[in-house]
Amino acid sequence: FSLSFSISNNQYLITLDPPINSNRTVLDLDLSILLLKLNIGKLLDVLSAILTQQPIIFFSSDYSKLVTTLECLLYLIYPFKWIHIYIPIVPDGLSDYYLEGPPGSYIMGVHSRHQEIVESLDLCLTCNLDNDDNILIPENIEFHPIPEGTIG
Repeated sequence: FSLSFSISNNQYLITLDPPINSNRTVLDLDLSILLLKLNIGKLLDVLSAILTQQPIIFFSSDYSKLVTTLECLLYLIYPFKWIHIYIPIVPDGLSDYYLEGPPGSYIMGVHSRHQEIVESLDLCLTCNLDNDDNILIPENIEFHPIPEGTIG
């Protein structure tokens, strides 16, 4: 499974192709989980948010699928690396501290029972991996989705 796409805006063209690099570690995860949890449009929205360094919190009631999905997303942005805060599972004991939104960009995974609390804060994009209506973008977040018609 590989995903290749291009992003353009009349001035710049970014093409992300899977690399052929024998020095790169092999991901022993099923990348198809991304398409099982997110349709292609929402997957591109999430990748756009990651590539523009937006703060994102992912929710799921299944910790295994939560971590696997986050690892697959970070694998797809290669050759780029996520250098900001990355917490695949926020422990329940620290959820009050972390879910108030650390400064800067972050990707965090949280059990879905915390979703209402986080969404009421309006601090970041949220993505629930357990349902179809899964991405919430607060009005105060400057989100730049991939324009329609530019994916080729």
